[in-house]
Amino acid sequence: MNKTEKRAFDRLRVAGYQVEQPINKTLRTKKGFITIRHDLWGIWDFCAVNAKEIRFIQVAEKYFSQKPKADQIDMLQFPNPPHTRKEYWHWDKKKGDFIIEEIKGGDNHA
Repeated sequence: MNKTEKRAFDRLRVAGYQVEQPINKTLRTKKGFITIRHDLWGIWDFCAVNAKEIRFIQVAEKYFSQKPKADQIDMLQFPNPPHTRKEYWHWDKKKGDFIIEEIKGGDNHA
């Protein structure tokens, strides 16, 4: 987990969410160690759950529009059933805080 993701993770936990993140694997190679990182469903850094909602969150230092088009499409098309939110958290260095953008699309019943 990088520094920006750690900030997001801590914020969600303090807000009362149970937060799940992918399990990273560290492998030994002939040249040393490498870490293989996977996102949840290949898209999300976190799945945060409380009694009222489920939030799928991608955390980045880039704007959503700067992500590869395939990643944007995957996030937009990911299912969005009732009581779920898909969010893109961009770390704004100048503000020292996240800009949180809700991602619309998928099976949005809200």
